[in-house]
Amino acid sequence: MKYTIFFAALLFVLPMGVLMASYSRRIREIVFGLLLFGTAFTDWFDINFVDRWWYAGSTRGIEVSFVDFLALVLLFSTLLTMRREGARLFWPASLGLMLIFFGYGCFSVMTSDPKLFGLFELTKLVRGFVVFLTVAWYVRTKRDAYVLMFALGAVLIYEGGLSIWQRYIESIYRVRGTFPHENILGDYCILVAPVLLSCALFPLRPVTRIFFAAAWTSAAVAVILTIARMPAAVFVAASAGVAVTGLGFRLDPQRLAIALGLCILASALFYRGADRLLARQEAADQASVDSSGDELRSRHYAMGFEMAKHHPFGVGLNNWGWYTNEYAQRLGFWSGLPYASTSDPGEGNAGQAHTLYGLTLGELGWPGLAIFSALVARWLCLSGSLLFARPIDLWSRLGVGCFFGFLAEFVANGTEITFRNQQVLIIFNVLLGFVVAVRRARIMDTIRGRP
Repeated sequence: MKYTIFFAALLFVLPMGVLMASYSRRIREIVFGLLLFGTAFTDWFDINFVDRWWYAGSTRGIEVSFVDFLALVLLFSTLLTMRREGARLFWPASLGLMLIFFGYGCFSVMTSDPKLFGLFELTKLVRGFVVFLTVAWYVRTKRDAYVLMFALGAVLIYEGGLSIWQRYIESIYRVRGTFPHENILGDYCILVAPVLLSCALFPLRPVTRIFFAAAWTSAAVAVILTIARMPAAVFVAASAGVAVTGLGFRLDPQRLAIALGLCILASALFYRGADRLLARQEAADQASVDSSGDELRSRHYAMGFEMAKHHPFGVGLNNWGWYTNEYAQRLGFWSGLPYASTSDPGEGNAGQAHTLYGLTLGELGWPGLAIFSALVARWLCLSGSLLFARPIDLWSRLGVGCFFGFLAEFVANGTEITFRNQQVLIIFNVLLGFVVAVRRARIMDTIRGRP
């Protein structure tokens, strides 16, 4: 039934949606808002083709979500109405390097064995490209920025409320919100919350600023209740960076009151969850002493290095799970049975990597890690350039929030691989497309001589 619904939506709903969105920009704004809000629900309303649910990888099938339909509707309608609305296509910043990484991924899939899991990951990269291009070409006005801010603020408030419900009503020890894993919820929050905090510190209407402050607070609550150690630490650091940038070092009484209020609120929130975070850390430390320490993050770096030593171009995109047992046994970490085949796991089992960079090194080798590192540096430079933008306006403040969100995400993924999950990858591409659109808007304003 679900496949019938999918193909019916592809053949009828998608063209109808494009026609309706092309008729009115207000309809496109609604689609944009739904796309943004839907980034937290991709795991609820999606469909997987050639599903391999048992595989220990970041992608276990050809995933398609309703967010992808919304992105296609917005992309095609934007392209169809550009000339009518006086807009132009442009080459988004960093797209060239992204295509190089994608091309290298294709090379990795073609030269590795098995190829199936790498194909899964390539389809997800394509989905990310579509979302990135859609947002980069669609966002043109500050009204679009407000749609983004309010939609993402609504998401964080919902996730914070749901997290409280899951902890205190359903008695879930580590909450996960609408996401398949608690660390994904934590990383979603560290990506989005700095953007909303930037809005709360910008001189907007008081009611609007209160809404954005409530969204940031809800994200903080959600992160605490996940009991995820790295997201909690980087959330505090990223929020502090946004606060210093937004308030500056020259504090007047109003700014001093805001700074003190943020410090008191953040301290109270994290003090409330500190006992569980410390208990989990103590348990992890004890496990590393009493057992073989299979889940120690440093050992995943060692496995990535070992894979790259024997396969300079990597074992293949998304093939970490396929080779995990072989290289773990070589390093003396643990023993297990390999998968029987790509269609049947047999008695095989494997563990996922717990570091994005060790994972990239093992799967794509040194060239792949170099390209990906260059991409990360490029993305941070794009958003970081808005730290020094003058004059200071809403565009630049949102860009600053994106910079600290990006930085927090890539620091957190030193011990996680959540960047490769579809939920985080999609919201990252949304924010990246927005940063590129902001940069383009400021360049065009400079060319036209606008302040």
